Amino acid sequence: MTNTGTFSIKSWYRRRRYWGTAILLLLVYFCLIPSPLRVSPETTRITEPLTPDGMPDYYAVYERMWIGKLCPPEDNGQRLMIAACGPRVLEHGLTQHRWEELPKDEYGKIWFENYWIPLCEHMFIDPYVKPPFYELREFFWTMKSVLKIDDVESQKLWDKLVAEPWQAEDYPEVAAWLKDYSPVLDLYGIAVRKPNFLCWRKRSDEGGTLWILLPDVQSNRAFARDLRIRITERLGRGDIDGAWYDTMSMFYLAQKHYLNDPIIVINLVGVAVEKQACEAARTILKYGQPNQEQLKRFSQDLTDLPRHCVLSFDFEKIVLYDVLCRFYQGDKSIVSDTHFKSSDTKSKAMKFLAYLPLPFDANIAGKHITEFVRTSGLSGQKHPIPLQKLIKLQHQLVEEKKKKTTLSSFRFWLSLPFIRTRSQLIADLIIAEFTPSLEPADKALNRINAHFDLLRIAVALEQYNKATKKYPEKLDELIPEYLNEIPLDLFTRRQTITYKIKPKDDTEYLIYSYGPNGKDDGGITERDAKHGEDVDIILER
Repeated sequence: MTNTGTFSIKSWYRRRRYWGTAILLLLVYFCLIPSPLRVSPETTRITEPLTPDGMPDYYAVYERMWIGKLCPPEDNGQRLMIAACGPRVLEHGLTQHRWEELPKDEYGKIWFENYWIPLCEHMFIDPYVKPPFYELREFFWTMKSVLKIDDVESQKLWDKLVAEPWQAEDYPEVAAWLKDYSPVLDLYGIAVRKPNFLCWRKRSDEGGTLWILLPDVQSNRAFARDLRIRITERLGRGDIDGAWYDTMSMFYLAQKHYLNDPIIVINLVGVAVEKQACEAARTILKYGQPNQEQLKRFSQDLTDLPRHCVLSFDFEKIVLYDVLCRFYQGDKSIVSDTHFKSSDTKSKAMKFLAYLPLPFDANIAGKHITEFVRTSGLSGQKHPIPLQKLIKLQHQLVEEKKKKTTLSSFRFWLSLPFIRTRSQLIADLIIAEFTPSLEPADKALNRINAHFDLLRIAVALEQYNKATKKYPEKLDELIPEYLNEIPLDLFTRRQTITYKIKPKDDTEYLIYSYGPNGKDDGGITERDAKHGEDVDIILER
């Protein structure tokens, strides 16, 4: 009996040791050894094509979206500008070089050989032929060179030029520049009326989609500013039709090529360009005295604009997944980016995990990101404006993740031992750091839509005035002959745009939106309010 009992105890002990070893190995497997990255819809939205190392080829996706069969060269307005103006359309740092000197300069040679030549080959342009307008420069660069003035003085001069019509004798240097530069602006008007306005980008071995250069915006903003100058010059000569054509060029740039772009940064550039266009249109209405036929055309042009004005999130989703894949590969450059500041506790947590040799399962993290995208509504759908509910939900979700992913968070340390929770923690850190803030973008978008609504109403009021020799008592009198409906105030969604006739002795009418604060401030302009205060968006005559 004793021997049998002893044998039984030893057998049980051996089995316990084996079971302990097996459990320990399972713990090591589940906690320390990551699963191979499976590129799938749960891991990344982009599942093909793949690079040789098995990662999603984001450059190929970029080219598929904007280049090739979807964007043939003959339909690409950007190609016209590149062929006409050369590299300076895309790289302002090259403006100081003459064409012959460009390949000789150290930086210029690198750019010319590694970017300019491949770009020209892709867009069917001879890279060695000097572009016809290469030597011509935009207003600010030229005025600083000709008048020997700094940026501040150049801006003051620009403000004067766009405020009201002017004559050549008033500003002879500007008139001379505009005469030389007008062929470029004429070409620009043709370019922005093309179906596309896109630029091919050379592949880079540094980083992923965060380092894909976006379609150039600086030169296009410069062209829009230059058009503002020609608009007031044309008004000074009585060329109302030419001034309106230039105004519509800015609207086309903003609407067709910027405000409907899948990248929020580009959306915001579209907002800035369209604000310039709205201000130019107001100047035409104020000083141009257009006739009834011209006003009718203005109204039709504004109505025909492809106004979607939505925030799309396709590119932002790609960025989240791209960071995840690069983090899985051990790419530490994402935590050395300017997003991460040493004083930011969340950034410290990201750096801690990047340099800590603890593997994670990117497939689990990918599913976690996918769930966030689904829950927060970042599905790439065309959401109507305003987006307050969506933005509020997204803001709450991101703030919750920020609180849980700092080094001082108890949840952070509890998540480290196990690969599943650690993978979800890394996904949360990526979401918290790289999800764009939609609130300022939505506010800016509502602002510019309010400006546009006021402009359409102003054109209708001028049409009414031309026909009846007076302004209406109520905006409803504009329906249906001049407007199909009175637009709602985008900041309240409860009432239409506010209209007051003869609010002051020297003012015919005042129309305004309540603005971001959602309150009726009586039509206070931004200049009259304190700096930084949300005020009404107004238009008066």
